[in-house]
Amino acid sequence: MKWEVPPHSSKGFQLIGTEKVNGEIYLLFMGSKVNRERVNLNSIESESKEIKSYVSLYLGKILSGVYDISLTKKTLE
Repeated sequence: MKWEVPPHSSKGFQLIGTEKVNGEIYLLFMGSKVNRERVNLNSIESESKEIKSYVSLYLGKILSGVYDISLTKKTLE
């Protein structure tokens, strides 16, 4: 599988990748509208409306693993 750059959001934040830890998916965000840089996908409901909407648009790709930051290491090798 090849890593993909997550789509940009125009709402003041950017998903920069995901990571899987102990079977749980964490979303890594940056930007002015981000309360936490690392968000567990299972607790996405407690995030802002904009983040929830963004995640719902790309949930299939998030779950498929194409944004997993561990793939960037493989891409560079």
